[in-house]
Amino acid sequence: MPASSHQGPDQLLVKIAACAICRTDLHVVDGELPKPKHPIIPGHEIVGK
Repeated sequence: MPASSHQGPDQLLVKIAACAICRTDLHVVDGELPKPKHPIIPGHEIVGK
């Protein structure tokens, strides 16, 4: 992926190596959390290089 021309001097581009879900994501999917904030973005646990 080419670097974005919109990157600022204090930003960097990270290549994602792996992504996972956390237990909170599963609670949301199972309907165990009242009034979750939307939009929900599952898989926010990432590893990059």
